[in-house]
Amino acid sequence: MNKKEEKEKFFELADLISEGGKLISEIIFSPEINMEKIMLVLDLEEKGDRVRDELNRHFATQQSVPYLALDRAKLLRRIDDILDEFARTARTVKEYNESLPRNFTADIKFVSDAIKTSSQNLGEAIKIVYTSFDDALKLVRGIEELRDNVVEKGMEVEAGYFKTSNDWKEFEALSRMHKRAQVIMALIKAAGEILELMSIKYVG
Repeated sequence: MNKKEEKEKFFELADLISEGGKLISEIIFSPEINMEKIMLVLDLEEKGDRVRDELNRHFATQQSVPYLALDRAKLLRRIDDILDEFARTARTVKEYNESLPRNFTADIKFVSDAIKTSSQNLGEAIKIVYTSFDDALKLVRGIEELRDNVVEKGMEVEAGYFKTSNDWKEFEALSRMHKRAQVIMALIKAAGEILELMSIKYVG
């Protein structure tokens, strides 16, 4: 695999992250089960595994691995973690979302929006880092704030619903979705931090 082919593989993964985040944002808090979108998320994870395996074989055959390639190998691990978590979330949606409360969608929409935005920013940054570390850095720096909002404001919504709801199944479903969202955002942040370190190393 030459450098051009390696870059194309990472671009494939970037597109999977962006598309997966969009799909998850559409299903994670919806009380209506959308099996088509759930299956699309699971398919994305399988595609990502195939690309990951190709890149792993490529990195394993390199006798002298430059620092930038090592950083890309680390980035590959984090991308794989994100796609795996998208799949876990899709499976959780399948099992629990019918129990979600139907009167809180607007209150929790910011979490779905944060997943979509941060996934798209990360996907774009993965592509841009090949040509502009500085532009990639700008894209990932907003992810931490989005992650913090998901944790803090999401807990407020969850706590508010706990105080007002008498339906334990609804609260359990809401809590599980929020936990999945927090994990997704933490993993996106971890991948963004690798890109940020790459940018700092090679720019400044």
